[in-house]
Amino acid sequence: MDVTGEAKVKQALKESQHILQSMIDLAELGTYTVDLASQKLVKSPKVSSWYGLPEVTDVFASLDVIIESDRDRVFQIYKDALLPGSSGFYRMEYTIIHSQTSQRRILQTVGQVRRNLEGQPTHVDGLIRDVTSHYEAKAALEFLVQERTEELEATNEELTSSNENLAELNEQLIRSNESLEQFAYVASHDLQEPLRKIQQFSDLLSLRHRASLAEDNRLLDRIQESAQRMSNLINDLLTFSQLSTGKSNRERVNLSSVLNQVIDTLSVAIEESKASIEVMALPEIQGDQRQFEQLFQNLISNALKFSSKDILGNATVPSIRVSYQSLATNQLPFNPENRDKYARYHQVVIEDNGIGFEETYAERIFGVFQRLHSKNVFAGTGVGLAICQKVVTNHDGMIVAQGTPNQGAKFYIYLPEF
Repeated sequence: MDVTGEAKVKQALKESQHILQSMIDLAELGTYTVDLASQKLVKSPKVSSWYGLPEVTDVFASLDVIIESDRDRVFQIYKDALLPGSSGFYRMEYTIIHSQTSQRRILQTVGQVRRNLEGQPTHVDGLIRDVTSHYEAKAALEFLVQERTEELEATNEELTSSNENLAELNEQLIRSNESLEQFAYVASHDLQEPLRKIQQFSDLLSLRHRASLAEDNRLLDRIQESAQRMSNLINDLLTFSQLSTGKSNRERVNLSSVLNQVIDTLSVAIEESKASIEVMALPEIQGDQRQFEQLFQNLISNALKFSSKDILGNATVPSIRVSYQSLATNQLPFNPENRDKYARYHQVVIEDNGIGFEETYAERIFGVFQRLHSKNVFAGTGVGLAICQKVVTNHDGMIVAQGTPNQGAKFYIYLPEF
């Protein structure tokens, strides 16, 4: 007998068993064996701890730990594997309750029946793994999915509601624009008509009876001035209401040409004030030419009108400068709402050496009827800068004012490049 060879075989078998056990432990698996002759169930320490039972018990003691709703199914699968002609292999999942702590655990097992030479079942060997954490994670994921689904449904409902509100607001806006158009018609016809009559009758009265009215001429002049001021106010409100409808005629507009036309229109006032105007070349943009004429006319008119005075009280000669540069969006001094829509902006700056204003009024001056000075000192309707702001916002832009008392004002106009 080769004792050395036998010893080597035993050693190799021992090493293989050790490797197998290490792999089982690494995979966090438990093992069990059933001796069918004695109906004894031998469990590994891990399985024993899961069940809360000794390592050696009878089969039925281990079955009692399985929850009632799984017990009959598990026992039937086990018996079917023992039948003649069966492969003897089975796989199943079930839930147990620890015999001492009542902790629930979901287990997954695979088993194989061993048979003797006559084909009779003698033992059952199996592996068990704890899949509780897997099902807990699955349940948590399902809960999160359900929660997110409910949130998504709620968001969709809110979005639907918002869309309905938006549609309603859009209808209101359409009705508002229609009302503004009706107002514009009334302002341009019905309101102007009585003013024309007042102006015509006062002109006729002045022509026929100015010599005989003597000191009352001053009252006649005030009537004519008030009527003209009211006519100007109605015209400005008409312009503002038309701009507020958002309707515009978009085309390629050369801003240099528009500014030159405005300067030509104001040539008499420029000559009378002896104003100097320095103008840089301005770009072409996509927009409404008529609106930009209104923009430049209001800003240049203001620069001419709001001139400062020297120490003797004499009006200084207006000096107006119009400059231009192209800026990247990240160079803007503000954060536009449509920041991702445009990569670059045109910056047009109109500055003067007039009376200026306190910085605290930089936003207020763009309001309708907002005046920083009495109409007896400086003529105007208080609507001009509101018109300027409306023109710029109609073109997805922004206008910003800066001023220093008695040193002048600057108006920064930002328009997106298309």
